[in-house]
Amino acid sequence: MLQLHSIIRPKKSIRGALVFVHGLAGDPYATWRSDSEETFWPRWLRDDFSDVAVYSLGYDATPSTWFGSAMALPDRAVSILATLVADHLDTRPLVFICHSLGGLVLKQLLRITADSRGRPEGRILENTRGVVFLGTPNTGSDLATWADRLRILVRPSAATQDLSFDCPWLRASVCACRAFREPCVYAT
Repeated sequence: MLQLHSIIRPKKSIRGALVFVHGLAGDPYATWRSDSEETFWPRWLRDDFSDVAVYSLGYDATPSTWFGSAMALPDRAVSILATLVADHLDTRPLVFICHSLGGLVLKQLLRITADSRGRPEGRILENTRGVVFLGTPNTGSDLATWADRLRILVRPSAATQDLSFDCPWLRASVCACRAFREPCVYAT
């Protein structure tokens, strides 16, 4: 289920927002912490950025249909885009911190917003100031390719299939970072 979780909501005026996007088999909280609430590092930002809202996006990203379902990359991006607009995040500066599949979903989302200039969806791209990619398999993943080859046993979800080297969404994906005023950060 897709949900935008509010982590920090400033009491005074909001200068912008940070949105954390987890990856395959991720969780809006567990992905960003070690073993306890004290290690949930998105909350640590409160001291340094008291006028920035912080969110963590949660969505179904199960690796196998044995454990649930997941949408294909473009469908997931459209769904997340609608959620961001519904929560009025199209009206303020944004920075996204993405892990693994989350980075690919965001790249797809930004490609969609490029075709929506002048509409609320297009304002997401206009207001995006930066993206941090953590462990994002921009050209695909060996594990996903093997899961696809062993699909009878593994039953890979749409999210896992979208991580395969031959996935058309990855081949067609062009980082929208060139449209930003600030650079993307790729971290491994």
